[in-house]
Amino acid sequence: MSQTNLLTIDGLSVTFAVDSLDHLAVDDVSLGIPFGQAVALVGESGSGKSATALALMRLLPQPPACVRGSYIHLNVGDGAGAIDLLTLSDKQMREVRGSRIAMIFQEPMTSLNPVFTVGSQIIEAILLHRDMNPREAKQEAMALLTRVGIADAGQKVDHYPHQLSGGMKQRVMIAMALACEPALLIADEPTTALDVTTQKEILDLIGNLQSETGMSVLFITHDLGLVAQRAAYTYVMYAGKIVEHGQSQKVLSTPGHPYTKALLACAPQLHTKVDRLPVIAGSPPTRVHKPAGCPFHPRCTLSSQMASKGGRKTIESQNGEIGLILADCALSNPSTSSDAPHLQEISKNHWVACWEK
Repeated sequence: MSQTNLLTIDGLSVTFAVDSLDHLAVDDVSLGIPFGQAVALVGESGSGKSATALALMRLLPQPPACVRGSYIHLNVGDGAGAIDLLTLSDKQMREVRGSRIAMIFQEPMTSLNPVFTVGSQIIEAILLHRDMNPREAKQEAMALLTRVGIADAGQKVDHYPHQLSGGMKQRVMIAMALACEPALLIADEPTTALDVTTQKEILDLIGNLQSETGMSVLFITHDLGLVAQRAAYTYVMYAGKIVEHGQSQKVLSTPGHPYTKALLACAPQLHTKVDRLPVIAGSPPTRVHKPAGCPFHPRCTLSSQMASKGGRKTIESQNGEIGLILADCALSNPSTSSDAPHLQEISKNHWVACWEK
């Protein structure tokens, strides 16, 4: 494990058992989150981003989920090395959640308990992980609400979730996540359903708190503008697999995978007027019906261009077998039909999984 990483995931896979079938949602994902840095996990809805985060938090019920992987190493510091989250007992993992890793969700209204005040929910986390009595915990809860920009914290601490706006509820979720001073904050679409002004305020808040505390942040998002402004490193995910990763500046300025290029092409341009925004043709594959070879090839313009020219080439697959890659990037060799392209370094610290690289 890299000594510069707070968290390192190696070979994480998640399947869900539905109707006697195993549906692969996360496929052999490896990623690293450095100390004090912000990392983005990008992709369309259904690509496996949230499932990856919930798996590393050990929040997926098993069954129906089945989580496998080489390891998920969390560097605990203080010379103690790393712990493998996959091997911890449920009790040990509960101690990690909140105190070392915290998560804020995209729908704060469904994450906050409607029958308890927001203050009591923050206090519960403080009492669970920190050595404070209830009076001290309430004072800390009010201090946290003030810290995340909620005015009149002394009153708001006794409010119920329905009495707060969407932006204020998200601030409460951030306060709750920070209650135990975690080393890693996972922000799963933290600005969904918020207006543009409030989105910026929430993102600025997370950025300021990161600078103050030195925590690492994992942004789960499909917003490439957020990636460009907030993340030092980016992982692009499609159909449960990482198809590209590297420094955000490199990934956004010189994308190597056709999917990353397509995502960037769909982003509106400030100084360009168009009648209709471009879209990626087709839909992501379902967990049941994944195409052979590269999972993106049915929607890939590069694949279509190659097909029109009748192009194909020979390549060695991960298991060492040689197969023909058709123009549509599906393997023609039945023995290797499930083998997708693996990540290759196309420039320093910039990796892409594409047959054409």
